[in-house]
Amino acid sequence: MNKIFLHCRKCNKRLIERLPNGGLRFMFGRRTDANGEDLNDPPVDILCYGTVIMKCLSNTCKATNTFTFFPDGSVFKLVNRKDPNNK
Repeated sequence: MNKIFLHCRKCNKRLIERLPNGGLRFMFGRRTDANGEDLNDPPVDILCYGTVIMKCLSNTCKATNTFTFFPDGSVFKLVNRKDPNNK
C-alpha cells in the first residue's frame, strides 16, 4: 500500500502522512546506534486525530498549514436517529 503524504501549501515540502483511516502521522528525526547506524524508530512519532495546524519545516518557507482529520465529508452516512429501523 502506498503512503499518502500532505505537503506545504506554499513550497510543496512533504510534511505529514495521511493514514488510511483519515488520521495524521508526523514522524521526525533520526536515531543512530553506537556505531552510527540508523535505527528504524524516529524520536518523534505522533498520531493525530483532529485538526493539525503546523508551520512548514523548511527554513525558508514557514507557511502555516491546516490539515483536518476528515478530508472529505461526503464519505460519511447521515443517520436519522428518529428512525427505529436505521441502525
